[in-house]
Amino acid sequence: MPHPGKVPLEKVTLAIPAELYSDVSSIVKTGRRWISEADFIRHAIANEVERWKSAGHRLPEGPGPADLVDEVRRERRRAP
Repeated sequence: MPHPGKVPLEKVTLAIPAELYSDVSSIVKTGRRWISEADFIRHAIANEVERWKSAGHRLPEGPGPADLVDEVRRERRRAP
């Protein structure tokens, strides 16, 4: 994963259950592999994206419509 100072970043706000955040904090403190919880989360996301790609999936090209998620959910509900 490229160093965060070397690539443009997008800022996001993420809400996770307190218990999960506590686990992440414990891992960061114990593992001493990540400099912060945010660093751990960035690495986890990068690893998941790589796993997705290596499984043969393709990422969508370009931004989709803002309501794409709702549209997909509606279509899945209609499917038998």
